[in-house]
Formats: sequence, structure tokens, C-alpha cells
Amino acid sequence: MDGLGVSAVPRLVLPLMAFGRLVTRPLNDPGTVRKLAVYAPRTPVLPAASAYFLHRLLHTIAAAEDDGNEHEGQGE
Repeated sequence: MDGLGVSAVPRLVLPLMAFGRLVTRPLNDPGTVRKLAVYAPRTPVLPAASAYFLHRLLHTIAAAEDDGNEHEGQGE
């Protein structure tokens, strides 16, 4: 077949590739696991943007755990 190719790309990229005649299929297994680390200075109060980011990050991890998805390295 001419013009056939296979690639694994993040879903976020698909709108950027809308110019082509693409057929997509989700990759469900194995799942993607990412280790995240957050560095914050030892101050009593974080800047508002940093505090909000950390709050949303921890909320997202907790929600994923409630859905049965486990994340390695949390809380380190």
C-alpha cells in the first residue's frame, strides 16, 4: 500500500494533524506512567500560581487513584 504509516502520538497532537486523511485508534494497553517531581522552596506560603498548580496536581492524582489507576512515586 502506498502512503501507509503507523505512529503513536499523544491525543493532544491530533488536531494539529487534521490536514491529513488520518484514521486513529486509541492505544489502551499498556498505559502510560509518568513520574512527576515537584520542587518548592521551604517557605511557609507558596506563590498563588504555585499553590494552585500543586493543588490541581494532587487533586488529579487523587481522582485517578479513585478511578483505579495507580501512580508510582506519589507523595515523594
